[in-house]
Amino acid sequence: MSEPWWNCVALKVRAAPRCALFLDFDGTLAELVDKPGDAQLAEATRRVLRTLVQRPKARVFFISGRRRSDLAKRVGLPGCRYLGLFGFESTARAGRGQSAAVQRLRAQAEERVAGLPNVWIEDKGLAFVLHHRDAAPRVRALARRRVGLIVRSSTAVRQFESAHGVEVVPRGVTGKGAVVSRLLRAPALRHAVPIYLGDDLSDEPAFRAARHGVTIQVGRPRPTAARYRLAGASDVRELLSVIADALR
Repeated sequence: MSEPWWNCVALKVRAAPRCALFLDFDGTLAELVDKPGDAQLAEATRRVLRTLVQRPKARVFFISGRRRSDLAKRVGLPGCRYLGLFGFESTARAGRGQSAAVQRLRAQAEERVAGLPNVWIEDKGLAFVLHHRDAAPRVRALARRRVGLIVRSSTAVRQFESAHGVEVVPRGVTGKGAVVSRLLRAPALRHAVPIYLGDDLSDEPAFRAARHGVTIQVGRPRPTAARYRLAGASDVRELLSVIADALR
């Protein structure tokens, strides 16, 4: 269902020499699911994305907490950029040599939260996630406290808040906001209108980095730096169709 502000977005896109479209995956392009491995991109959304990628004025970036290889496999489109681990993985070689320290900390975290109901650790190889979305508040706080002690004991990692829980990543991961700022300074995007869509707390720095463009928080209402909001992935697909038409 279209929103009154969609026309403003379309006019802004038509007036710009090019458009830099930054898209989160989980909770934005694909519905949030309990197990990250079950997330799927709807074929209707993939068709719209394929059209956008083919528009000469569009530069499309997928930016996610997922590993780059996983993100690229789930989207499955050529002609765009895949930025994994909150933008840290921009190439297949990024982050090599850093997984050993992270894996040692992951093993400690798994031991510390073992037995806590509805709490589990997802292994990303170069990072890990403390999942606690379905845990009781008291259990969630206990799990966060235990993993937080482990993170603070090491100079090799840092943590980000996410919709699922706590992401533990290499220290070199600066976050989506820093990556978007860097990309927008590139000559090819200097005069582009940025459009950023995301649902997660990790997207907030990127909303601020793209504040001169169009920023859209997806999901339930919450305090956010984004200017607009959409309810879910189906609304995102409709808006992307509007943007694709405006880029003709």
